[in-house]
Amino acid sequence: MPIPTDEERVGTLITDRYRLDEILGRGGMGVVYGGAHVLTGRRVAVKLLKREYADDLGGVRRFLQEARTAASLEHPQIIDVLDVGTDEDGTVFMALERLDGETLGERMDREGALPVEEVLELALSVMTGLEAAHAGGILHRDLKPDNIFLSVDGSGRAVPKILDFGMSKVLGESFGNTTDSGTLLGTPYYMSPEQAEGAKDIGPQADVWSLGAVLYHALSGERPFQASNPPTLILRIARGEFEPLARRTSTVPRGVAEVIDRALALDRAVRWPDVRTFAIALRAAARDAGIPLRSEAFADGEIDDAPRSSRAALWGALVAGLLGAGIGVGAMLAGGGGAPDSLPRSSFDSASETASDSETASESETETESETASESETESETESETESETESETASA
Repeated sequence: MPIPTDEERVGTLITDRYRLDEILGRGGMGVVYGGAHVLTGRRVAVKLLKREYADDLGGVRRFLQEARTAASLEHPQIIDVLDVGTDEDGTVFMALERLDGETLGERMDREGALPVEEVLELALSVMTGLEAAHAGGILHRDLKPDNIFLSVDGSGRAVPKILDFGMSKVLGESFGNTTDSGTLLGTPYYMSPEQAEGAKDIGPQADVWSLGAVLYHALSGERPFQASNPPTLILRIARGEFEPLARRTSTVPRGVAEVIDRALALDRAVRWPDVRTFAIALRAAARDAGIPLRSEAFADGEIDDAPRSSRAALWGALVAGLLGAGIGVGAMLAGGGGAPDSLPRSSFDSASETASDSETASESETETESETASESETESETESETESETESETASA
């Protein structure tokens, strides 16, 4: 029996439960259709794993990882996975809630830099979902504008949803950042230095860094790290070479810019230790700048710059408790080697001018690194876009 093409699947059924009405989009590993449950009539988005990945164990595992992880979290800021399975012809599928709207990436492509107040409101909402994932022992590892969907609610307000947990990792597991073939997992522009170097001790700070890169891009209209080719890009990320946000744009209050710069610090002892601390600092900076925020997320918190060793012990206890309770969320990722360990390292904290704890940690290194970053970013380059797998196709056609 011949394998139907993507177009030929339109109008057909998956497991006699989901009707495929239209193609919403295509990603690196899957095709997303708009459709409906044949019995309930509920509108859904159905993601089918491409046939070329059906025999790839690593690809199937990442696809199932996405479904199981998102389904286990059950948070309003995380896309809801309704079903997952295999059709009679071997097609692996995932049924998702159907969202109306667009991705943050699509919005930025159309409008460029976004208003500060709007970005901060969206960021705080995303942070609640990300904190919930971390509390559940899950790292996203591929946060980027295309994986943040701006769903429109009944009042017309944009409600962000975190998409695509296909690259996620269970805290405490020693899986690498590459596929079986050695392909680096994640999107390089928003990939933390520790991921770029293939480190095994990836923690919540990797997602903090990625979110910082997303906010930097949304507020300035430019990515914090740019290069003409992926190897150079990864090298710059590994060195911490970026221009402070306040130098890229004058529309962002300096305090807000410094909070985001600190999220991008190369030195993890300087970077915000977790999403909550990042969010509280962002709220405080917005308040000091007179920016009104409607969101109450993290409104009652206080910044906690506890020593890294204490936080490591806390996360270790959390993971041990989850494993002891038999909570196994997420499927295994393929292991593998990472980038060479010889990539240059340096320290960067562009928030040191106002953050006293940052001054204590790396005051002497900041000025030198800031000058290096400023000089390196003055050269004109053409960005090399990398293919990214995303669920942005869940928007209605």
